[in-house]
Amino acid sequence: MRILNPLRSTGLFIGLLAYYVVTFIPVIGWIVGFLVMLLGMGALLQQKYHLYNSLRLEKAI
Repeated sequence: MRILNPLRSTGLFIGLLAYYVVTFIPVIGWIVGFLVMLLGMGALLQQKYHLYNSLRLEKAI
């Protein structure tokens, strides 16, 4: 099992804390939440695309 790098873990924690605080701002909060959701979905789709291409090049699918 791979353990996270402490610097990456700290950055993740600070980012999640900042996201949590910003989403409490009335007007900006839902906009930031929506943008973060879009970024997350884009990252997920990009990862799936790269996985698909690497498997296709290896003739695994």
